[in-house]
This record gives sequence, C-alpha cells and structure tokens, in this order.
Amino acid sequence: MTINREQFINDLEMVKAGVSAREFLEQSSCFVFSDGHVMTFNDEVACRKKTMIQVRGAVQAATLVAILEKMNDSELKVKENEKGELEFQGKRKAFGVTMDAEIFLPIDRVEIPERWRPLPAEFTEAVDLVQHCVSADESKFILTCIHLAPDHIEACDNLQALRVKVHTGLKRSCLIRGTSLRHISSLAMDELAVSPSWVHFRNKAGLIFSCRRYSEDYPDLEKIFLVKGHSITVPKGLADASDRAAIFATDKA
Repeated sequence: MTINREQFINDLEMVKAGVSAREFLEQSSCFVFSDGHVMTFNDEVACRKKTMIQVRGAVQAATLVAILEKMNDSELKVKENEKGELEFQGKRKAFGVTMDAEIFLPIDRVEIPERWRPLPAEFTEAVDLVQHCVSADESKFILTCIHLAPDHIEACDNLQALRVKVHTGLKRSCLIRGTSLRHISSLAMDELAVSPSWVHFRNKAGLIFSCRRYSEDYPDLEKIFLVKGHSITVPKGLADASDRAAIFATDKA
C-alpha cells in the first residue's frame, strides 16, 4: 500500500497523547494498528483514529516518528515484510521497524460511546485558561485535576484559582487530570460524550480522545470567588511589565 507521509505523521501526532514514555502498561509506549485504526492508551488517556495503514500490530512510537520525520519522500510504500517488520520504502531510502504481531494494549477497557453531543465553543478556551492553575504536586491528587461542573470549569493549586462559567454539557460534575485534558486545546474537538468511567471528545478528523474521569469531591472554591471590594482597571502595560520582572523571580519560596 502507498501512503502520504505527512498525513500519516499527522495521524500519529493526533494520538500521541495516549503514549507513555514508560511502559507501565504493556504496549503503552506503542502505536497499535488494528482494523484500519491507530490507537494509544496509557491508562489516563486513550486515543483512536482511522489511518491509511491496514496492518495489525504494535510499534514503538518514538522510533517510528523519529524515522518518518527524517525521510523526505511525500509518499511511502508500506508493507509487513518477511521479518515481521513494518517496512517503509521511499525512492532512495527504506527502513523497517520491529512490530509485535500480538496486541496486548488493554484499550478495550475504554468504553466506546454511542451518543455524542455538540461541544460548547467556549469549552476548549475554558480548559486552556484553567490548566494554568492545576497543581503539579502528585501528593495532592485532587489539585492535579480540572473540575468539570455542569455550569463551569475550574482549577486550583492552593496558590491560585480560576473558574470559567460555561455550560459543559455534563449532567454531573467530574474530575479529569489536568495533564490529560490539556491536549484537547490543539485538537479542534467539537463533540462530547460521557460513559461510566470516561469523558470522550471527537473532532472532524475522526479522532476519539478519551480521558479517565474521577468522581471524588472537589474542594468548594465558592468562598474564594465571593469577594467584596471595588473594581479596578488593569493597566495596559501590566502583562509586559510582569514578564520582564519574572526574569528575576526564582522557584525558591
């Protein structure tokens, strides 16, 4: 079969959020190909997308992308060779990547939704804003999450808090790891679905991006936002001045 190299790389880029640098799940560091789809899964994020390669097996993600990016051909011939490798051939160069014929990736744990609803246009922008308030402290699991409520999205890291009012399309509140949800900002998602353990997003390219959801109670941030005082106008040059001053700031408390 012959594929468009750039389109294939684009397919892989869309699903790479589900790849884990450390293989704590079998084949979680791989692109898995099956039934005309490429899939990734790292227990927090699962990605599925149709692709042009009709093979079945698992390939190390980092190796495959690195080699594809070094080739210059716009089109490549692809086949599974006699060594069991996934072989790519251009006009002057060819390479084979070791492929596991048997698929062990437990992506079947992720429910596939049947009903989808439009994703509010403001949803992605809200996620992009609140992710700056997500904590990186793994000892405080709740604060590493973004809280999705029916009428708002919020996050807090004990130093700052941000809430954006938006109708999310959810009937019940849930938590999603900030490191998982942040990826949707660049993927032009326009549909949403919810299943027992996952929140799913889909875009016009056919990518299904699933984030594990948690049902723990999120801290009540209402007191933080119920402030009294008078409004002020933020000076126009404040952002630039802050950026310049930040050069002299350190991470040491």
